[in-house]
Amino acid sequence: MKTRNLLPVAAAVLAVVSSVPAHAQVSGGAVVGTAPGVAAGVRTISATATVTAIDMATRQVTLRRADGTTFTTVAGPDVRNLPQLKVGDTVTVDFIDALTLELKKGGTGAPASIVTRTEAGRAEAGQRPGGGVAKETTVVADVVAVDSAGQKVSVRGPRGNTVVLPVRDRAQFDMIKVGDQIEATYVEAVALSVTPAPQPAPAPAPAAAATTYPVWTGAPSWTANWMVGLRAIGIYPNDSSTIPGVSVGSAWTAELDFTYFFTRNVAVELIAATAKHDVTLNGNQIGKVGVLPPTLTLQWHFTDLGAWKPYVGAGLNYTYFYDRDLANNTLELGRDSWGAAVQGGVDYMMSRNWSLNFDVKYIWMNTDVSAKATGNKVGEVDIDPWVFGVGVRYRF
Repeated sequence: MKTRNLLPVAAAVLAVVSSVPAHAQVSGGAVVGTAPGVAAGVRTISATATVTAIDMATRQVTLRRADGTTFTTVAGPDVRNLPQLKVGDTVTVDFIDALTLELKKGGTGAPASIVTRTEAGRAEAGQRPGGGVAKETTVVADVVAVDSAGQKVSVRGPRGNTVVLPVRDRAQFDMIKVGDQIEATYVEAVALSVTPAPQPAPAPAPAAAATTYPVWTGAPSWTANWMVGLRAIGIYPNDSSTIPGVSVGSAWTAELDFTYFFTRNVAVELIAATAKHDVTLNGNQIGKVGVLPPTLTLQWHFTDLGAWKPYVGAGLNYTYFYDRDLANNTLELGRDSWGAAVQGGVDYMMSRNWSLNFDVKYIWMNTDVSAKATGNKVGEVDIDPWVFGVGVRYRF
């Protein structure tokens, strides 16, 4: 370590100790004390760091501070048992500074000087790595001038430089005369110790499997793209006709649906059902018509509402009409129908795979009415039903 000029340090400590009561605590953990012709100060700073790398060949140890910055230090021969040190260990470093100033009345008879002495200590064999080093530097400076009005003292160090020291304590100042010497002893110590690396916190125990529902938050896996369902549906036509008095009645039936998920949110659904509706003329039944309306919709499923999985959809419907004869075979329905369809609904997840489903659709469908004898068209019927459904579905 390079020997430092301690006179500026002495000036700082003299300024502190001359205004602080004996043995008081000061900022930074320093302890100071005074006596006639004597001033002293001690400061200790502790720091911890984590070992991030060790080079046994060069004895270099790289450490990381709490703020994330790193530095490298050399573990000298005083740090025994270095092989016990490992990455992850926590190293404690204590930095200790001590300065003692003593007035030598009339001088020591020797010129100004600097003397440095170093001592090292180390851990016992078999103990955790540790060690320390202390360096003591003694500087003797000559008092060359005393400014009574300014209460300042000029001292010349061994290298010929002169420093002016303010001394606030008048009693201390009055003791200093030209020809006296001030002896400053500065001790710098670094102590290194190692504590066992903290063990990582145990991983939390896995949560017990839920025994109540609903708990499902998504598909069991990305391979579970299919869902099949069975609904009971009520079909309520929003009918109109160009033939006065013609009306199509409501019906109940079963509906089978198949859904394929492209992602957690995007799916397509194919709906298959058939039903027969009463057809009336001025309130009198003139026959029944069979309807088979497979419908395909593109859907968006909302997945962030817990057990509730609402969805909306839109698509295309193709309606096949059968049993078309009406009014004692005098009238018949004509062409099949293409039309749009819109849909909304919600799945309530009762378990990971099973859900209770509520669904509503509106389907556009219409057809022609013709005279069976001639085949001439006599009008049109728009059925356009609302379809309300409730059922269960299974995803796999």
